[in-house]
Amino acid sequence: MNFESIKAGFVSYLSEKLGESEGNAVSEVLQNSSVSIFMYSSEFKDYLVEETGADVSIFSKSISEIMQMDVVNGKLVDEAEENTDSFMTEALNEAFSDESVISALDSDNSGDLNEDEINIFLSGLSSDENGEISFDSLAEAVTGIQEGTYEVQAESEVAVTSAETDEGTTTETKNTAAEEGTTIENLLAKTYENKTVIKALDTDGDSVLSDEEKAKFEEYIKGYDGDDSELSETDIQKAVAEIIEGKFSYEETSEDGEKSEDTSTSIEETDDTSSSTSADTEVSNTGSTSSTGSTGSTGSTGSGSAVSSAASSSTTDDSLESKSLSELETIQSEREDDVSEAQEKVNAVYSGENTAVKEAEEEYEDAREAYDEAVKNDDNISDDLKNRRTENLDAIEEKEDTIDNLNISINDKDAEISEAEDTISADNATLSGYKTSLSKLQSQSSDDEEKQQEIDNAIDDVEKAISDLEARIDREEDDLETLKEEKEDYEDQLSTAEKELTKLEETREDIEEEILDCCSSTTKKALESYNDAKNNVSEVKESELSTAKSELEEAQAALDEVNEVINTKKEEEAEKEYSVSSGSLPDDLFSGALEGQEDLVAEIAEKYDIEPEFLAAIICLESGYGSSNLAVNHNNFGGVTGSGDNGKTSSGFASYSSVEAGLEAMAKNLAAYSSRYSDVNSVDIDNVSAIGSHYCVGGDWANKVTTLYNKIKNMES
Repeated sequence: MNFESIKAGFVSYLSEKLGESEGNAVSEVLQNSSVSIFMYSSEFKDYLVEETGADVSIFSKSISEIMQMDVVNGKLVDEAEENTDSFMTEALNEAFSDESVISALDSDNSGDLNEDEINIFLSGLSSDENGEISFDSLAEAVTGIQEGTYEVQAESEVAVTSAETDEGTTTETKNTAAEEGTTIENLLAKTYENKTVIKALDTDGDSVLSDEEKAKFEEYIKGYDGDDSELSETDIQKAVAEIIEGKFSYEETSEDGEKSEDTSTSIEETDDTSSSTSADTEVSNTGSTSSTGSTGSTGSTGSGSAVSSAASSSTTDDSLESKSLSELETIQSEREDDVSEAQEKVNAVYSGENTAVKEAEEEYEDAREAYDEAVKNDDNISDDLKNRRTENLDAIEEKEDTIDNLNISINDKDAEISEAEDTISADNATLSGYKTSLSKLQSQSSDDEEKQQEIDNAIDDVEKAISDLEARIDREEDDLETLKEEKEDYEDQLSTAEKELTKLEETREDIEEEILDCCSSTTKKALESYNDAKNNVSEVKESELSTAKSELEEAQAALDEVNEVINTKKEEEAEKEYSVSSGSLPDDLFSGALEGQEDLVAEIAEKYDIEPEFLAAIICLESGYGSSNLAVNHNNFGGVTGSGDNGKTSSGFASYSSVEAGLEAMAKNLAAYSSRYSDVNSVDIDNVSAIGSHYCVGGDWANKVTTLYNKIKNMES
């Protein structure tokens, strides 16, 4: 039983099951899309069992069977060619042909899936103790990848899939070699190819495992299976499992033979593979190998293309760029708190509130009191020398307090300067957006008097906004200059105080020499303890200050990162704030759900910096000028799959609550192409072929869009 051979029958079966209107659309998509069938996994199983009498055993296959097969260009190929018609093998190959699946699993960005990448995926599918993969788990994973909800496991070329029994023996294990009798040498060789293993064992940081590093690892893991006399496969498999889970660490052996944790060499897993599944990302397909393997709509133009939720290779859900401005401002507030906390830690070192510094200064005070008492009771020291010593030490302590306070003032002033610079930077970003908006407005003109008046009013408004903002920035820059001058004044005072302290310290050394020439042994010991305690205060302060300033730098860098993204978004918002739609699309272009909505389409296109005619051409192709069933009943004008703000249809298409919501979703998706795909330089007619290679794989999509685009342009003229 071959996957392709039963697919045609299922198409007919599903078409009847869904009814004529929806069934015909789904049938056409399934005939042109290799992996969309997984969206109908339950119906597909019913068909196989009820209509073809298939045995349920075809719905599963063991990992050991699969991993004994070769992987050629991302496809599973049986060496013996005895089971090439295996249903599960064919189903897996159908899944591995889908670009969204490849994108999610292709950790080395080679464009094909290799044995290790497939192994990672398979190990995440099997929950059966016998290591079997079911069609249900495969269908769920494929659908999850398409919808952006499937999380790919951590990278590993060696996966341990067995459980340990109560007696401590391993029941069944599986490694990437997948062969009975794998030698220790082969297993180790495979292990040392694993990127996660390399990172874990690479103690010298050269990204290559030396013979010494390998020997250390092999010696250390002996005994993982309960027998430390020799290295076994189980030892290696258990150790690799720990590395993959981020639990592996070398330990030092104590005198009693027990191993104690050495946190300095603790290994934490770094996951280099990312599913990069962003639910906001959407692409389209019509060819036999789709971008996402999802379904689509067919308008009156007959394109039959589809748009679906897919994986974004450029950003992840956690990236700052994917956050809204309000979300970014929340993060900004949190990071500002982190900076303030770090600045307080720096000040705590100078003020003596830092715990370590406070302890050191308390020891110093005790040593000072003991030194004072010893000098006071030492009859060998003259009263004049005693008085000079006391005056000198008091002056030193007073000068040190002055220096600490000046450092606190400088640190506080740095914080004010940084805050002022951030404010100016944000205002300059907004100003840049306003100026871009003004330039666009000034280039617009309209024969319609009312529209021209709207443009003129917008120009007046943005010019006033620019003038007001420039005046505010001037004031902010003046305030910033004042802050910098105040900081310079503090720095001058600090420099003077440090020079004065140096002279006082020189005097102290002279006085101590005089004391040592005549004092008792008790005083000498007290003086030595005093100097040790004083030096300790300096060392502790220096160490704690280094740590605190390092934390401050990291916190400030994190804040700068989010500020940069916020400024970019503020510039974009400012650019749109005073925009006026040119309303460039011809009247009566659309029909159906979009009848009379030409200005709205143009407005939304311009909002996302897309030429209105270009967006309109795609809409016309995808939705039959707005008259397709999906457009009329679900406000979906591009065959978008996944969930819209109104959920989704039974066949997996996104449904939107309004025309505007549907257009927004489509335009937002297209606008992201230039950042999502490296071959799309900009979202316009000049890049239609590159856009089409992702939006609609296969067919003649780009030429059809171009024809419609030129038609619309000619209608305008």
